[in-house]
Amino acid sequence: MSLLSAFIPIDRRQTLFRRHTLPVHTQGAALIADLVGFSQLSAALVEAWGEQKGAEEITRTLSLAFTQLIAQVHEMHGSVINFSGDALTCWFGGDDGRRAVHCGLRMQSSMEAMQGIALPDGRVLPLEVKVTASAGEVTRLLLGDPNEHYLELLAGQTIMRLSTGVRHTRPGEVLVDENIYQALQADLHAEDWREAGGQRFVNVCSLENPPRPHRWEATLPFFRDDITRPWILPAVYQRLRTQSDYLQGDLRPIVSMFVNLKQAEAPVGDDLAWLDGFVRWAQRVAGRYEGTVVNINNDDKGLHLHIVFGAPLAHSDDARRALTTAQRLLSPPGPGAPQVSIGIASGQAYAGTYGSLARQTYDVLGDCVNLAARLMEAAEAGRILCDQNTFQATRNHWKFTAQAPVQVKGQARPVAVYCPAGMQESSGEADLHTMVGREDELRTLEAAWHQTQNGSVTVVCIEGEAGIGKSRLLHTWMETAAMRQQPLLLGAGQSIEQQTAYRAWYDILNSLLGLHEEMSTPERRERVLAFTLENAPEQKPRLP
Repeated sequence: MSLLSAFIPIDRRQTLFRRHTLPVHTQGAALIADLVGFSQLSAALVEAWGEQKGAEEITRTLSLAFTQLIAQVHEMHGSVINFSGDALTCWFGGDDGRRAVHCGLRMQSSMEAMQGIALPDGRVLPLEVKVTASAGEVTRLLLGDPNEHYLELLAGQTIMRLSTGVRHTRPGEVLVDENIYQALQADLHAEDWREAGGQRFVNVCSLENPPRPHRWEATLPFFRDDITRPWILPAVYQRLRTQSDYLQGDLRPIVSMFVNLKQAEAPVGDDLAWLDGFVRWAQRVAGRYEGTVVNINNDDKGLHLHIVFGAPLAHSDDARRALTTAQRLLSPPGPGAPQVSIGIASGQAYAGTYGSLARQTYDVLGDCVNLAARLMEAAEAGRILCDQNTFQATRNHWKFTAQAPVQVKGQARPVAVYCPAGMQESSGEADLHTMVGREDELRTLEAAWHQTQNGSVTVVCIEGEAGIGKSRLLHTWMETAAMRQQPLLLGAGQSIEQQTAYRAWYDILNSLLGLHEEMSTPERRERVLAFTLENAPEQKPRLP
């Protein structure tokens, strides 16, 4: 259990230990360290070693790289605030940039010393890092439901500036903003100025008069379960608690969803009172379908949530769960709620805990994660874009409109893109062929139907293993009933709607009332009112 506290940023860990709090508004330097080439390296490791051994090698490589990077951050009294796939967002409180720059240069030296990752065929693949830093005031937020998972976020103009710089940083560089340059210019050897978004950045080659190491306390404070639990995803916490402090990563099919928040009324960092409420609501919506909000970031892609289906909890219908969640997330509650755009992609990804003994996380990494992020960027406000894999997995349950292929970073060819256009009307199980046999069961259903003609209420329960033909039997009998022009109302439960009360009645009532998916809320309300007044006027007082 001692390593569980490593899921908490080290500066917050220290304040928790002393029963202090961290300021919401604070001055210092922020740094993003982004591993370059890790996706290609991961694919090469899996190809060389196979899925199981390849996953172990990915875990080992991540640990090797992040142990070096995190050590440099902690050496300079910095803190890793959060992870975003193969990138770290770090904070150096009270720093004018000197500690952050020195940390970035040491990161580059440590990665050069690794000399790449060797493959069994003798090839050595490079693994580089690009580092971006900015200095100024930030807002540091602790978001989310503690019963689910705390999420840390740095926000404000300093972070917006940092995000702009990330887009223009090259592998092997330490790129800093003009604030850091002005504070340290007498000691900086810098070259190659760049301008972007009205901001100026420069690449730092060396730093004179580097700061002395200022390490954190060597031992990790030990916390009670009620303190560490909110910082770890519940499913991950249970596994770590019952098995070990180390959760081996694996390769598995997942659905990755990125949700971009577009706040029109206030720039990020000036007024974020709405954000905690939105995050908690998103956690509830995703949790209803057993998806997981793994992190929130404010980086070169904007302010966004990353939600994952298939890790740590997996289901055969994760793509459907993701689309249903996305549809609900398009309509945040409350006045002044942010506009939302969403990207979804499905595929194989690495999922597991990684980092170092001093700081770690649980996350997913893979091409589908990168693609989902790119689709989020391409999506307009109020829209969902998904990839071919997600479309294929859900086309029997959702309606789609094909979009023009999109050229995204990291993909050699334009990517096929689809926009969900609502759920298909429920029609039971698919692939219903002609039934052979089941005469006894059909006679039982016929007898039950004849009893209803005499005014009796009859219930028939059909039980059997999956795939044995329950739906085929029911549809065969329904075809016979339809030929007699007998009115039929069909309701079906959905595995992704297990938490929805009376779910099977939705389809029955929609059919009875003549409601369909394309109708607006006012239209549906008018239809229900008209039906009630015509058929049960005494129930009008019960209507909302």
